Amino acid sequence: MQIISKNLSPEDNFCNAIVMQAVQDYREARKSPKDYAMISDCERFFKSEWFKALTKVDPDYLLEKLKEEDEDDA
Repeated sequence: MQIISKNLSPEDNFCNAIVMQAVQDYREARKSPKDYAMISDCERFFKSEWFKALTKVDPDYLLEKLKEEDEDDA
């Protein structure tokens, strides 16, 4: 998955990279055996002011879609 875009500023690419790393961490943590501490940390990050400063993505929508991935894999 490519997260770097030549159309975005270096700052925007950096913000996207931070968010995408959290998404990857969350996905990995939800795999078996589940890492509940990492899941909690990621969910807290997604709901944080810092997340809001990094992206315009709705955190509730993001979490909903990430959780749906688990349902699709079942």
